[in-house]
Amino acid sequence: MLCLHGEFDFATLPQVREALIRFCSEPGSDLLVDIHDVTFCGADLLGLLAMAAVRLQTHGFRLRVVGAAPAQMRLFRVSGLDHLLDRE
Repeated sequence: MLCLHGEFDFATLPQVREALIRFCSEPGSDLLVDIHDVTFCGADLLGLLAMAAVRLQTHGFRLRVVGAAPAQMRLFRVSGLDHLLDRE
């Protein structure tokens, strides 16, 4: 599980990018990403999650996002990534 918190935009994503790349390089299971404590979710974070989802899918695994607030759920829906949301 990857638990994210705080604001995520272009300037604050390098650590998340590295963690996702590291996990996706040799996945052994699905990846659950908890965004319950994320206060800002920009397009850059969505792009990273989409990239990780594709990489995991090529290995037969899934990326699931939990803890999305209603505004974040709308962002996922509008961007076509709502299939990543785990309906808790």
